[in-house]
Amino acid sequence: MAYNFLQSVRLMADSAVSFTDNCVVGIEPRRDNIKAGLERSLDAGDGAGAQDRYDNAAKIAKTAHKNGTTLK
Repeated sequence: MAYNFLQSVRLMADSAVSFTDNCVVGIEPRRDNIKAGLERSLDAGDGAGAQDRYDNAAKIAKTAHKNGTTLK
């Protein structure tokens, strides 16, 4: 049982190394795409802060969505 466990751990470790080498290394963020996504996001309205301001933030987000605009 210990042998099988160690084999499984080795397989998982090797797959993590392979994933890193073949998928993760060299990935660069597309900052323009990230910025555009943030500007289109309506979730920023939920970050208004206090609980009593949540309703106002939700109204603003819904209005922006209805009008096809951004929160900005």
